[in-house]
Order: sequence, then C-alpha cells, then structure tokens
Amino acid sequence: MLVRKEKILLTAKEGKADNEIYIAIRDVIRNCVVGEQHSSILNKLTTFDVEYLFLKVRAASVGNSVELLYTDPDDVVKEATEEGMVITPAEYKEHKFTVDLNKVTVKYPENANDRVEMGTDKFVTLKYPPASTYESEAFSNDETKPEDLFDEFIINALDKYWEKDVAVSFQDHTPADIKEFLNNLDIKTYSKVKEFVSNLPTLYYEIKYKNTKGEEKTLKLTSLFDFFTF
Repeated sequence: MLVRKEKILLTAKEGKADNEIYIAIRDVIRNCVVGEQHSSILNKLTTFDVEYLFLKVRAASVGNSVELLYTDPDDVVKEATEEGMVITPAEYKEHKFTVDLNKVTVKYPENANDRVEMGTDKFVTLKYPPASTYESEAFSNDETKPEDLFDEFIINALDKYWEKDVAVSFQDHTPADIKEFLNNLDIKTYSKVKEFVSNLPTLYYEIKYKNTKGEEKTLKLTSLFDFFTF
C-alpha cells in the first residue's frame, strides 16, 4: 500500500462527518480495487458493500487483525463514591479483544420486504440505498436535521412505482418530485418504507467473553465505527 492510500485510511478512521468518512473510504476502494476507469461502479454499491470492501482492503494491506478495547457498562470493578461535594465515578472493566477482519460477514435482516402494496394493482418496489447517498447536498450541510438525513436514504431506497404492469422508475425523477410522492403516502405505507430503510444489512462480527462476575456476554459489532473507534 502506498503512503497516500494509508493517509486515506487514517482519514476514514479519524474523520467525524459521515460524508467525509464515506468519501475517504470510497477513494480507498477506487484506488485499491476498481481503479479510475471503473469508478462509476462505486455509485452502485450499497453502504454495506462499501464498508465490507473497505475492511477487506484494510485486511489485505495493513493486516487482518484489529485490537479493540471495550468498556463493559455492566462490569463494575469499583463502585462510585460520594464524599461531601466530591463524586468519584465508578470504574468499569476494560476488555481487550482481537478481531479477525477476514471473519467479518454481512448480516441481512430476516423477512425484509422490498415490495410495498399501495392498493389494487399498485405497489412500490424498494432497493438498498447506494452509499453515494452520502454525497448528497443534505449530508454536506452541517445544519441538516437528522430526520432529513434519514429521508435521503428513503428517497434513494425507492426503486419503481408499479400500476398493473406499467413501471415508473424513481431514478427518472428529481429528489423534489420523490419527496412530494412520499409526502402524499398514507402513514401505513410510509411506515413500511421506513421500516425497510431502518433495517438494512450490516457488517457483523460476534465476540463472546466472560465478565468479572463469570457471566457469559456477547458483543456484536455491526458498523465500521465498531471496528476502529469502539
């Protein structure tokens, strides 16, 4: 791995804004996997595709082992104390784990329904939103509300509107048109679309350990942040 690519990896690890992290990760995958001539492929990858590829690139170029420190909030080694106005917080057991990135998988939700009925012979088909959603103007604006950011994923999850055998692709319409379509949905239909987007596939790695009380515990890592900033 070249130094410039390693710097991109560090940017992805240390960055704070979601869109900045995505762009850094996208650049790593483009430089290491697909190349400039096939960079358009990246626009079709989902968020979990990009995260999974990033872990594979990291494993191949830097190493497949990642050391994690995890503080178990239920594993108290020293209770909090209070003397007068002085409060000493509790201390918790810090566990150290080694994660094998080659054993990380993608976990798909059970019973996910990518078809939402809207009435007789009318329905909407859904797709997993592409990671390029992070490049939208909403994610570049620090003042965008969290609910509006989530709406960006909903907009990009809409695939086609069907009426009998005729399909209309949402890709042929502007974001403003799609927002108008969403605003005119009844609550039940919108809730089904929202549920689909709220339960996207994720990275998955499971760690089993015992706390200081001898209790069996399970730690589930499901996002890129878990593997590098836990």
